[in-house]
Amino acid sequence: MLVGDISGQIWVDANANGRNDPGERSLAGWPVFIDSNGDGLQTAGEQITASDANGKYLFAGLPAGNTRVAVVVQPGFNPLTGRPRLLTLAVRDRRVVTGDFPMVTAPIVSGRVTGTIFSDLNENGVKDVGEGGISGWTVFADLNNDSLLTAGEPTAVANADGDYILGAVPTGTWSIFQMPVGGYRTTSGGALFPLQNAPNFRTVSVVAGGTATAVFGNWIPQVGTISGTVWNDANGDGVRGAGESAIAGRPVYIDLNRDGVQAATEPVRTTDAAGGYSFVDIRAGAYRVSEVLAAGFIPSELRPSAVESLVVRAGVSVVDFYNLQPLAGSFSGTLWNDQNGDSLFNTGESPLAGWTVYQDLNADGALTAGEPQTVTAADGSYLFAGQAYGTKSIRVVPQTNWAVTTPATGVAAFLLLNGQNRTAVGFGLREQVGDVRGVVLDDANGNGVQDPGELPLSGMTVFVDLNHDGQLTAGEPVTATAADGSWSFVRLPVGTYSVVHVLPADRIAAVGRPAIRSLTVGIGTVSVADFFTLIPVQGSVSGLVFNDQAADGIFNAGDAPLQGWQVFADLNNNTVYDTGEPEAFSAADGSYQLTGLSYGAVTIRQTALPGFTLTTYPSGAAIFLLNGEQRTGISFGRHDLQQFFLNGNVFSDVNHNGVRDAGERGLSGVTVYLDLNNNSVADPGEPVTASIADYYFTPAVDETGDYSFTHLGHGTYTIREVVPATMDATPAAAQVRTLTLPSAVPPVANFANVFRANEIHGVVFHDTDADGVPDVGELRRAAVSIYLDLDRNDLYDIGEPEAVTAADGSYSFTGLVPGAYVVREKVRQSGPWTTGHAGGGILYPAGISNPASGNVTPTAISINLAAGETSVHNVSLTLPAAGSLSTLVDVFLLFDDTGS
Repeated sequence: MLVGDISGQIWVDANANGRNDPGERSLAGWPVFIDSNGDGLQTAGEQITASDANGKYLFAGLPAGNTRVAVVVQPGFNPLTGRPRLLTLAVRDRRVVTGDFPMVTAPIVSGRVTGTIFSDLNENGVKDVGEGGISGWTVFADLNNDSLLTAGEPTAVANADGDYILGAVPTGTWSIFQMPVGGYRTTSGGALFPLQNAPNFRTVSVVAGGTATAVFGNWIPQVGTISGTVWNDANGDGVRGAGESAIAGRPVYIDLNRDGVQAATEPVRTTDAAGGYSFVDIRAGAYRVSEVLAAGFIPSELRPSAVESLVVRAGVSVVDFYNLQPLAGSFSGTLWNDQNGDSLFNTGESPLAGWTVYQDLNADGALTAGEPQTVTAADGSYLFAGQAYGTKSIRVVPQTNWAVTTPATGVAAFLLLNGQNRTAVGFGLREQVGDVRGVVLDDANGNGVQDPGELPLSGMTVFVDLNHDGQLTAGEPVTATAADGSWSFVRLPVGTYSVVHVLPADRIAAVGRPAIRSLTVGIGTVSVADFFTLIPVQGSVSGLVFNDQAADGIFNAGDAPLQGWQVFADLNNNTVYDTGEPEAFSAADGSYQLTGLSYGAVTIRQTALPGFTLTTYPSGAAIFLLNGEQRTGISFGRHDLQQFFLNGNVFSDVNHNGVRDAGERGLSGVTVYLDLNNNSVADPGEPVTASIADYYFTPAVDETGDYSFTHLGHGTYTIREVVPATMDATPAAAQVRTLTLPSAVPPVANFANVFRANEIHGVVFHDTDADGVPDVGELRRAAVSIYLDLDRNDLYDIGEPEAVTAADGSYSFTGLVPGAYVVREKVRQSGPWTTGHAGGGILYPAGISNPASGNVTPTAISINLAAGETSVHNVSLTLPAAGSLSTLVDVFLLFDDTGS
């Protein structure tokens, strides 16, 4: 492929001769590119380079042929006349083609604009300390004055500090625009309407080579809108009704100083044809919005002509004004006797004539000089004519023992509409009286209730104690009970009264039913107070004093009565017996009776003795003794605070003498309990334990079978054991013991247990498979004599126990004492034995122990076996090389418990 190079130089041709003369300045860093598409612009993919420090550039290895080379002319320069910035050069194979670009300086015809974009927190238009710059916003010079960024117009982007520089801005006067984002607007210096004088541009004058400044302070506008309508509220109800129109041409202003006068500097709007007005983009805050009323108009009662309004950002605060031209009206109503208090003028209820009705202008609740008033006619009606529009408060002058039922507040408050003739402004009134009544009864038992047989009392005096001195005074209402005991006082003024029943000398009032009663009389109500009286009769209280062993507060079986203990009625409730207070002492059976007790509340106490605590009525038995009542069942349990113990031993009574003799062993694990209720059952809550095993840490003492109970109080205890099944031969009487604590002798209760008789059972069979086990199908041998070889001489001796096998081959020996036995066939049957067979051994230790022949390992095995436990051990025998050997080996079992 044919290739060549293009090189050249860029310099300032000061003398404009087209040659690079000495002293002329080289231009370094100018972009030069191969204009492949011939558009005169450097496009992506086109080769580009830059001039070096000497203004030189080079494109090497270009294909042969015509090639367009262009330079990017920098500001302040122009190509030398006749020497264009774009050259077409013919590249030749292995040749260097020269393309130079002589430049001359261009006249300065532009300047620049600099400035800052910042967050103007205080809206003063000045970047103060703490107000940060806003980066990333675009700034442009609007050269065509269309307020839009157009291609070719100088632009810049604010840096991190909000600073920008617009270069190559033509000379002249221009608008420099910023392009805010995020809802920001240019600040206007704190104006009431901050958006009206806050354009997003600054006007600057640019001179050739000069620098103009355009600074932009910005904020997020905190503005909203106040708007509303002015209405002709003809009836003054504060609501736009049918036929009520808007009012145009009315001034509405922001009363900035809240003085109620429109100042020249205060913003004002005039309502349009629809009565509307608005203050748009007003700064957020609290304002007083006021209207200027036209002559002859007043504001509606509920719609003032000055309204406080709060403007929030982007919000709309609506303030409407309602005006009217005032017209006179009237109001009327009726007063009536509201006998049932339901606030309705019902049939049969009468009007109230001659009552004063007035307008309470000063709202003090009383008729004052100058306040309009009138008097109700015979039909209870009244009328106020020629009344001005506005709110009215109407009241009635009260009369003694009367009260208003409607309105509930006693005042008829309402808005008299413009020109309205209002009716039905009525007042219901009710006389404030009521009745009291009751019955006087003979409450024989004093329980405050009329029981069957208790009759009313006639001729009893009852009066209303107006001065609350408890005495019947002249002028006080008084009456006597009728034959049915009833009494009453009618038409008493509303209030609270003391009604007194005068008690005869032989009577008292029942407890809780005093002879002086406080009654509240309500309007039209009937208050009831019944009086219960009685002729006092003495009563009594009885019960038991007992030793509460279980401390459960119950006299259980086994709890002992306590004799000689004091019980008394604590009349002054000081917790101790005082001379003269009723007292009694418990008898041998623990019973007591207190007599001569008065009707009413009384506390019965039992005098404490050292070492005991009360389990019933610890604070005394507070009772209410009815008139003449004989109260029973007030019993006092005393629990002994002293603590005792009892113990004993459970053992195997081998000789059945009921005493633990030497050699009779203790029995561990046997349950022992205190049968507190003596029902022969260990009930929940009854103390229970088990006899213990021997303690390993006391080798000199055998504790096996010991048991104990501690923390026991005074009393007699029944101790029982739960006898194991293997000891069911123990007599029933030996299974229970009784002890009384404290005891003069050590409190010991032993249990002598007797094992049931021992038995030996077995079977004789034809062991066809010689496995020593009676399998199914193997013949049982009947009528075979079996005996116990007591002397172990391998012969049946007269007197030795004998048994004969039954049809199933079975035999048994019963009633055997503990010991070791050898069981043999009396006459050997045919065939060898397949089960173990004892030789002529000697019962150890009666015989002689011979040393073993050969080596035996181990020589002894020492184990402890529990009931039913099995232990298997291997024994190794090494026979001697010579000598006589026996075919039998003697094994001796030594039982240290039985002595066998």
